[in-house]
Amino acid sequence: WAGGGLRGTFLRQLPTAGYCASVALASALYRPLASALTAFENYRTAEAHRNALIAKRVLFELCNNFSTLYYMAFCHQRPGELRAYLLQLLAVFQVVYQLLETAVPALGEALGARWRRLRAGSKSHAPSEPRDPLRAEVQRQLALPPYEPFDDFVELVVQFGNCVLFASVLPVAPVLALANNLQEVRSDAWKLLSLHRRPAGADAVRRVHGVGAWAEAFRLVSLAGAATNVLLVAQANGWLATAPA
Repeated sequence: WAGGGLRGTFLRQLPTAGYCASVALASALYRPLASALTAFENYRTAEAHRNALIAKRVLFELCNNFSTLYYMAFCHQRPGELRAYLLQLLAVFQVVYQLLETAVPALGEALGARWRRLRAGSKSHAPSEPRDPLRAEVQRQLALPPYEPFDDFVELVVQFGNCVLFASVLPVAPVLALANNLQEVRSDAWKLLSLHRRPAGADAVRRVHGVGAWAEAFRLVSLAGAATNVLLVAQANGWLATAPA
């Protein structure tokens, strides 16, 4: 139905792009719900609260991102289509995550700064004293949101799942993830410097011991990946076929 040429190539990517958009939308809708449910549970310590929130988000993201792939792998059972779909999914997801992480916040910050300038200009009718550039820069940075690495860890868990869960179907996935991460080092550095408030005080000198509950999330994905790939290899070799009665 898509035809050939550049137009056909673009049209063939639309279902994958739509799926990625629906996954991103479901994640965005679940994010405040998970926070509200965790706050309602009223944990005694901040660490317990954070671990519970991590568990909710990770389990939802794994189901949200990989349920379709598991259906294709074990119900549809067409490895060639699964490999092509995984390749398209990795490429489109990397573009979508980059847009959500950098382009959308940058556009929002630019529009917000323009709106603040318009409001400041409409309120100041009388001539005022020249502003101190250093003070203006400090006020601009203070208005930026603080950096929270939660969503970045969620993205890493999903990317790790894309590399590990179906490694026997698409062994080149870690190479694509490495290429994406090399580029994302610079985009994340720009995001931290331009779109978020500089950490100060306790946030700048906070000591951490590992990544906390995120290590358990990566361990869970590793165990699921080992089991999934064993089943995929067994299925490909016909070891799971039932014997005729």
